[in-house]
Order: sequence, then structure tokens, then C-alpha cells
Amino acid sequence: MAADGRVEAVILLTKIDLVPAEELERMIGAIRAAGITARIIPLSNLTGAGVDEFRALLQPGMSCCLLGSSGVGKTTLINRLLGRELLETRQVSATGEGTHTTSRRQLIRLENGAMLIDTPGMRELGLLGASEGMEQGFEDIFELGAGCRYSDCTHVQEPGCAVRQAVAAGSLSQARYDSYLKLKKESEYYEMSYAEKRKKDKEFGRFINNAMKQIKKK
Repeated sequence: MAADGRVEAVILLTKIDLVPAEELERMIGAIRAAGITARIIPLSNLTGAGVDEFRALLQPGMSCCLLGSSGVGKTTLINRLLGRELLETRQVSATGEGTHTTSRRQLIRLENGAMLIDTPGMRELGLLGASEGMEQGFEDIFELGAGCRYSDCTHVQEPGCAVRQAVAAGSLSQARYDSYLKLKKESEYYEMSYAEKRKKDKEFGRFINNAMKQIKKK
């Protein structure tokens, strides 16, 4: 989705002061194993590790948006970048879940002129029009797909599927294959939902136009 929107995505692994170095390396390895090539910045709002590296990305005139679940430290990071407690923060709940301190989107201007958007915690983003991003994110699977028996192969149950053959042979990991199918299904779902919404909007528009014509006739 970021690729489709020509947006540079950066992954911030926050609160690294809470995990051992080996666990952090394992997490980064898992991200790379999933085929994600975006820049990764491990950071800690407590120790300040990684904050300067992230700050260096925020150039004058640039607009950046922080996305993530509640309690991951988005607002605390902004306060640290500002050098003062401008935005309210809260402790993570006893269950380990974040509490919604930010209840609306806020645009903050940093001293160097960069613009930073703080958002309420969110659990997911809908994948709308992510076909190009899918090809870039799963380039290996699309290359394998060129060898399938059928040009419209869904890589699920068709005979002669080169992708499933690669999974069976071990040259393509099951986890990556599952990730591809999951994102593909989500993308198709949101595309369908958007198309249905557009259809209803058009039908409502025609209804209003017809109603206005009837009123004018009277």
C-alpha cells in the first residue's frame, strides 16, 4: 500500500529497552524473512537509542505520519522530538494493552519545519488498490507465478501451480506463501467493499437527481 502511494515506509521498533538484544535481532530477522525491505529503526524513548536516527529522516517541509497500536510510544516519541511534554501520554494498562490518549489526528510542526502527524491507535489498515505494492512486496512469488500452467492461477488449488510447487520443494517458505495469500485476500476484500460503496453512492445520486426532477415538474 505504501508503494502504491509512493510513500517511503519506515518501521520503528519501539521500547527496545524491554527486550534482550538477541530477541531484537530475531524480530528484525523475521521481518526480513517476510520479504519486507523497508528501513528498520530500533529505538527507545526511555534511553533515547535510535531517536536521533529517526530525527535525521524528518527533513524540512516533509510530512510524516506515525501509525501503530495504542501504547507503542507514538506520542511519547513526538514529545521527545519536541523536547517538551506538549502531548498527553498514559501508562500502558495492566493487561499490556495501550490506552487511547490520542483521540484525534494532530499535526505537529517540528523546529526544523518537518510536519509530524500523531494518530489514534489503530489495529489495522485497509488494503485498497494495493496491486502494485503486492508485486513489489512479493516479487519472488510473482516471478514464480509466471511459470504456472494457467495465466490466471490463484496459487491456491490449480494444477501445475509453480508457486505451490516451490512451497512443497522448500524453495519458498510456507510462512511467506501464507502471508501472500492473506494480504491478497484482504486486498480483494477491500477492493470489493470499495466497489460496492461506489455503486451505492451512484445509485443514491441517481435517486436524488430523479427526485429533484420530479420536484421541478410540480
